[in-house]
Amino acid sequence: MHRRHLLIGGASLFALSGCAATGADLGGVMNTVTTANEAAIARAVLPATAPKAELLQVWTGPYEGVPPWDKVTAPKLREAILEAIDLRRAEINAIANNPEPATFANTSVAMQMAGEPLGRSIALLGVIASNNG
Repeated sequence: MHRRHLLIGGASLFALSGCAATGADLGGVMNTVTTANEAAIARAVLPATAPKAELLQVWTGPYEGVPPWDKVTAPKLREAILEAIDLRRAEINAIANNPEPATFANTSVAMQMAGEPLGRSIALLGVIASNNG
């Protein structure tokens, strides 16, 4: 748990120091970059690797997508979680090794956008564990 707190604190400090170094106003007065522009900058930092595991694909259907419950098995879920962890590591490495100067968009926004496949696989695991419990 201590490592997690250290990582979160370090990422926050890194993002804030990047904003301070560029002269950005944290109150939003001087910030002229829109949310869409920040998202575009963050996506450019993240690697464009598509997940291969069947359970990591973007969910489709109503309510912004429905999990593929008919395809969930223990081996497929294990495969999805392990691949999602590797994808998350690659995203964090891409953010950490970005040669551009640190900004709010290419650090903090990128960290928030990273890990979508991992979130999907952990959501599946949580529902299955809750139902089995």
